[in-house]
Amino acid sequence: MNKAVRLSMIGAGVCVAVIILALGIFISTFDINNYKGFVSRLVKKQTGRELTFGGEIGLTVFPRLGVRMNDVSLSNAPGFADEPMLVAREARLEVRILPLLSGSVRFGHLDLSGVSLALERDEEGKTNWNDLIQSATTDFPGDKKNHAEAKDDEAFVLEIAGVSLAESTLTWNDRMSGTSLALTDCNLTTGAIGSAKAFPVKAGCAFRGTAPALDGQLRASSDVTLKLDSGQIALAGLDLTASAKGADVPGGSVAAEAKAQGVSLDLHKENLKVDAMTVTAYGATAHVDGGLSGFDEPRRISATVTLDQFNGRETLAALGIDQPETADAAALTRVGGTARIVLDGDGFEIKDMHATVDDTSVSGSLSHRETESAPTGTIRLQIGTLDLDRYLPPESASTSSGTTGAPVSPRILDIDTLRSLSLDFEAVLDSLRVHGIRLEKVTVALKAQHGVVRITPVTAALYGGKLSAGATINAQGAQPSTDCIIGLERVDVAGLSRDALGSEEYKGLLSFNGAVTCQGERLDAMLASMNGKTGMTLADGVFPGVDLLGMAKTTHASRDRKDGTVESDKSDTTRFGSITGTGTIADGVIRNRDLEIKAPGLRADGQGAVALTTGVIDYL
Repeated sequence: MNKAVRLSMIGAGVCVAVIILALGIFISTFDINNYKGFVSRLVKKQTGRELTFGGEIGLTVFPRLGVRMNDVSLSNAPGFADEPMLVAREARLEVRILPLLSGSVRFGHLDLSGVSLALERDEEGKTNWNDLIQSATTDFPGDKKNHAEAKDDEAFVLEIAGVSLAESTLTWNDRMSGTSLALTDCNLTTGAIGSAKAFPVKAGCAFRGTAPALDGQLRASSDVTLKLDSGQIALAGLDLTASAKGADVPGGSVAAEAKAQGVSLDLHKENLKVDAMTVTAYGATAHVDGGLSGFDEPRRISATVTLDQFNGRETLAALGIDQPETADAAALTRVGGTARIVLDGDGFEIKDMHATVDDTSVSGSLSHRETESAPTGTIRLQIGTLDLDRYLPPESASTSSGTTGAPVSPRILDIDTLRSLSLDFEAVLDSLRVHGIRLEKVTVALKAQHGVVRITPVTAALYGGKLSAGATINAQGAQPSTDCIIGLERVDVAGLSRDALGSEEYKGLLSFNGAVTCQGERLDAMLASMNGKTGMTLADGVFPGVDLLGMAKTTHASRDRKDGTVESDKSDTTRFGSITGTGTIADGVIRNRDLEIKAPGLRADGQGAVALTTGVIDYL
């Protein structure tokens, strides 16, 4: 071994000895507890909070230099609970000595246990951490720094080998919304934490709420990146699972899972962004891309949500919602779609919606806005082929009242609902089937405001002809009043009767117009108060079951007989050129005085009345 090497080794040994000696002298003479008052005063000056050390602060030497504290607490903000906002039963932090010589602060592990953090929001929406955020963000790093200070910042390196949290609690008490939640048995572990470097995080806890009433378990893992100077937090590969049960959990219990490619949080700009998140719960899976801006009011959520096809019946059952009785048991078993959703302080908007329900496609937009005068809803829908009969109750269920005694007249209108309704609705359907009747190219428009509902225009192609209708319902008085008009133009009766009645025996081209008014909410009251006019023409038709011309001839031939009957055969029919007539409706009774039937070799007329409430016919 040459002389230079020996001298170097001796020098190094002397340096190590000096360092150990100096460290021993430092530890034996330095008492960190003398600085507790200084630290508390500094925290008080910066935050206005009281930092209290309930126990002695101890220094550790082996295996690394470190600090150990017990029973540390930070007081709450003025106007909130008297208990401290933050309490730590035990905290230990290690510091690596050698990196300090190069201007870097490299900590070992930060171990925390028995931490209790109480978060609150008052009735006005103020939180007990607002003042801390304002203090921390009064001056952004670099905003007022000179060039030399900026270079010093670049040389400063802050790292920590990892964090562990055990047996800790977080509570949330929101007096503004009346909700409270507690996270208990919180545990967390991280990898090495450095500025702008990703590190793994695993966390878990139990949770319990009284409003809402629920309890469950939560587990999460992700790779986290912190940018402390700009207040940014980024999560990559987020994996979260949760299970909950309780009276306020839909369906009584739920198991949910969420995975996200990325989640980024900007504390300074107060926004949150989610990329490629998938959420699965209640038998349905949703994919979400979007974000939140504004942690306090006003806040805005904007996201694109895609629902994979799912069984709506199974999801309703899992949510504890009774499944609707439908004529088709397979209805609502294939549901899915996508839409852009925006929620803010004034309401919500669903736009660019494209959905499928079984074999029906639906596209359009929906919105609800809170205005000074009244809430307003707007709906625009484009619907493909809709077989409404699939979704109506089965015939046995719809005809069974389930009660004994006199039947109750059905309620057609609800005056309270009409008065509160504020809606602008438009829909276009390619095809609609209801009670067997098929309509094509259907358009419906409805506007409701201040207790007045206008439904117009309603148009549709109907069996080669045309349907047009409209109605105005005024609910501003003691009882709602309804004005209704309807028109049919050259509708093929054979096709209509085939689908509605299951038979094509009736034939002809029907044209009809009517205008009526009525009052009341229930059907019997509306019929009893009905007034108006009607007109009808049925051309080039066949009336089945009776041969009017044959009956007339038989009756004429038997005119000298005092008794006898004239009967018709089921195969008999009457062909006619036209049947026309008009009617007037007064107080629920329709009267006709000009019925005229024209058929080859036959002319007939008729007059009489029909009571709409009882169905009694008095007609000649």
